[in-house]
Amino acid sequence: SKRSCTLNLKSDAGKAILWRLLEGADVLIENFRPGAMARLGFDYETVAARHPRMIYCSISGFGDSGPDAVRPGYDLIVQGESGLMDLTGEADRPPTRIGIPIGDLTAGMMASQGITLGLLARQTTGRGQHVKIAMLDAVASLLTYNAGNYFASGESPTRRGNDHPSVAPYQTLHAKDGWMNLAIANDSLWRRYCDAIERPDLRDDPRFARAPDRVKHREVLIPVIVELTAARTVQEWLDLLGAAGVPCGRIRNVAEVCTNPQLVERGMLVDRPHPTAETVRMIGMPIELSDTPGRIERAPPLLGQHTDEVLAEAGYTEAEVRGFRDDGRRLRNVPMSALVRSPWRSRKPHHVDDHLQQLDRVTELGIDGHIGGIPARGDGHAPAVQVLLGRVARVPPPADVDLEPCVQVHRLKRFQIPHDHSRGNRQGATERDAKMGHVAADGLRAFVHFGRADQLLASSGYEPQRLADIAHDRRALVVAGCIPGHE
Repeated sequence: SKRSCTLNLKSDAGKAILWRLLEGADVLIENFRPGAMARLGFDYETVAARHPRMIYCSISGFGDSGPDAVRPGYDLIVQGESGLMDLTGEADRPPTRIGIPIGDLTAGMMASQGITLGLLARQTTGRGQHVKIAMLDAVASLLTYNAGNYFASGESPTRRGNDHPSVAPYQTLHAKDGWMNLAIANDSLWRRYCDAIERPDLRDDPRFARAPDRVKHREVLIPVIVELTAARTVQEWLDLLGAAGVPCGRIRNVAEVCTNPQLVERGMLVDRPHPTAETVRMIGMPIELSDTPGRIERAPPLLGQHTDEVLAEAGYTEAEVRGFRDDGRRLRNVPMSALVRSPWRSRKPHHVDDHLQQLDRVTELGIDGHIGGIPARGDGHAPAVQVLLGRVARVPPPADVDLEPCVQVHRLKRFQIPHDHSRGNRQGATERDAKMGHVAADGLRAFVHFGRADQLLASSGYEPQRLADIAHDRRALVVAGCIPGHE
């Protein structure tokens, strides 16, 4: 249900637009590294001075204090730093990443709760406040009893696969035709399970009578459960144990979940129109309110899809919006004609403006970064812009072109090719790379161009005889940086 409006917050016009949008807003959410919003002029103190009722939410990887405050935070990094990966996986196997971006999702849910608390407090105080969410804090809070066990014993819990440290049997088991889960969480359920499978001997065995006893004798009990489970199909177990009130369930793949009649009947699958994909199916709202039910009105937007709409609602005229767009640096709306497709396998839409905006930010802030996988220095002299409609020339450049060591070619699989810039030779080229069209000729030249490659090449001094060969080389991503005197 989001709408997407794109602004260049380094321009005066972009900042003015955001200030106007904030006039009708209750909440501002940002997830830059600490300090970035202050450099843009939109830190909490500045915004609160003009809008004291604003709930200002900042989400970062490690928070704005402590020795790790300036570190970039990504879900994988936080999963490792929070201890989750050390607890996930089999005991004799490497730490395992959880199959969903749990760090991103948890931080978002914590932010929504913090914002709700801020809005509730504002009803009493009349003032907004700064809500701060660190991904590390959010995910570490999920350790719950694992952290409690460490604090109580001084011993760090370790990963143990699908076994539960204090309940048994409470794990994943393989039935005759697939995997299932069995959750016998208390003594009453244990007795129901034994009665359902007609094993009074297990029920009456003093080694298994109580939950601590079953955990203590896990090595004896679990092999018996494994053997019993393998004798029936998953559905047979669901029918048998379900009738006895014993918690169990099949392990579904994503396709099975997305077609599960339970979710379908509850309205959890939602179809919405999309400007390029016709119709998009999504998982619906998991929160059900009796009087004010939520709903998903729109599919996820394209970048900048609603810029005109949002600015019109903010009071800008069509002429003003057109002026912003004509500038090209103040406002970046994304019409469908501007979306281009990589000419090889992924077919994923890209937009050149995304990379230009990243280059602008790296240059202005003077920081080290990565753009499209290519290192970019803050001085603007390293390769920085992915050119999706560029071409790689197989012929030497014109004699008057002096290329500095700032041109690189990106591999088809999106990692760098070691390159000797002084000679234009790619080192360690393989026969497979050559077949992909990557060039290892002296005088390699990359072109930044957003139109027809042949026009640019012709105007740059290449002989027409070479243009046909160049036009056919559509497999390389070109990354261009500073070429003195050649814009």
